[in-house]
Amino acid sequence: MTNVPPWTAARGHDIAPVMPDVLPTTPVLADDVLPAAPTPLDPRALSVQRTATLLGAPIVLVVATAIARVALDLPWPMAVGAGAAVAVLIGAVEWWLDGVRHRRWRWHVDDVAIVLARGGIVRTETTIPRFRLQHVDVSQGPLERRHGVATLTLHVAGSDAEHELPGLDAAWAAAVREALVRTLHARWVAETVAAAEATDAGDVAHVPASGAAPAAGEAAAP
Repeated sequence: MTNVPPWTAARGHDIAPVMPDVLPTTPVLADDVLPAAPTPLDPRALSVQRTATLLGAPIVLVVATAIARVALDLPWPMAVGAGAAVAVLIGAVEWWLDGVRHRRWRWHVDDVAIVLARGGIVRTETTIPRFRLQHVDVSQGPLERRHGVATLTLHVAGSDAEHELPGLDAAWAAAVREALVRTLHARWVAETVAAAEATDAGDVAHVPASGAAPAAGEAAAP
């Protein structure tokens, strides 16, 4: 049976699944796009990361060759060979780590927090309280645009901390951002109403007895 990604049912969005078998169907909250169960990244995110690793290999080759030539005083042919060996070794390790990091990435959103779990060798889990969320950005680099994915950046109020959630389907990332922004708006409305009610209650409590309105037909004291 084909699994339908949960974001296809997002309110106000006409989103067709790009890769119907990419992610398993997960329970979602009332927002319809925020996964309540730990959810992996889009497989295309791994292609983005590994492409970046390949693009970085020539830089490693040049740096390693220069070090072998200058620091070790090797002849150019040997320096180039040593640089190539180092570039291949580092590229192979990074290629493997890219896969490990991708497989271990999980994220979900519950009623009170956004939880990000990731890490290759060292496992890290970050819990971001939803009430501290200040704003949310969606960004795409050239490789992400080519592969149809995007990065969600979560800005936390009260600090300079930014948390990135990479490798989301671009349409889903936009829907998640809108759902989180709706949460921020609802919180702002609730806080504004509560502040207004508190102010009104304070005004009523501090009205002096002499300030009561005169009864009908009674003239106010000069």
